[in-house]
Amino acid sequence: SVSQILQEIQNNNEINPKHIYELYTILEDIEKNCQKSSSISDLFTFNILYIFRSVILQEKKDIRNIIIKIIRLNIQIYPFFTSKLLESLYPIAICKIFEEYKKSIFEERYECFKLINTWFKYSNNNFPIIFCQAVAALSRVDDLFKKGCIEFIRNLSIIRPDLSSTVGGFRILINNLIDFNFNYEDISDNILNSILYIINSPTKRKYFNGFNDLYKIFSVFTKSDFCEEFSNEQSSSGNNINKQVAEKEEEKNKLNSQLQISKKLIKKMLNTWPGFSLIMGDYMSMG
Repeated sequence: SVSQILQEIQNNNEINPKHIYELYTILEDIEKNCQKSSSISDLFTFNILYIFRSVILQEKKDIRNIIIKIIRLNIQIYPFFTSKLLESLYPIAICKIFEEYKKSIFEERYECFKLINTWFKYSNNNFPIIFCQAVAALSRVDDLFKKGCIEFIRNLSIIRPDLSSTVGGFRILINNLIDFNFNYEDISDNILNSILYIINSPTKRKYFNGFNDLYKIFSVFTKSDFCEEFSNEQSSSGNNINKQVAEKEEEKNKLNSQLQISKKLIKKMLNTWPGFSLIMGDYMSMG
């Protein structure tokens, strides 16, 4: 049983891999059967959690993965379990793994990201800001998790706009909205619709600090005076002409892509009152 396994871990002050797998299987069955109860989570004393945390920070891949899954299942079974995790400083340990740029620990990082999402889903009222900071940072630099991080920030901006505002979430969303390299049309539509929803809600709009950033959608049109011709001085250097032609072609393609994205976004904005007000420059009238 759960109590016997945890009691043995506490008595020995160490983790037996066989028992930890058994514990995971039991908790998985409990969660699948929707047995929401605090009795199971109560068995995870602070001493047990400290032992688990020390193992999470060690380089024991398989056991570390299972423990992270066990913690995630506990949150699903009893959301108030997150209060214990906060007191036990678990967010710091989870972020330490999640922020490591090593392909060798991709599975552990993925499990940490699932835990972060689960925590937010079941207990966003006491969601640690350190998680928001970690996801925001990785959304800028980590291609492996970029799409998931952007989607998380979008949900964060809707449900907890106060946290999103603190970590620059709105700016991240807008920058990716007009970034032709981030070519996920379904997510781009979701980002735009979410921003318009937030702007249209008085209780959420007060946290939105990205009005100036949003006007980047229009700034691309001021770059439309693209010049394809080279100066005589540039053309006289035959060694560099091919490189210049390639750079100009890349710049032209990038500009055309940005123009297409901006035109599509403006068209969609015109179909909503919040978007129309923004385009007219009258967002302050929203109150």
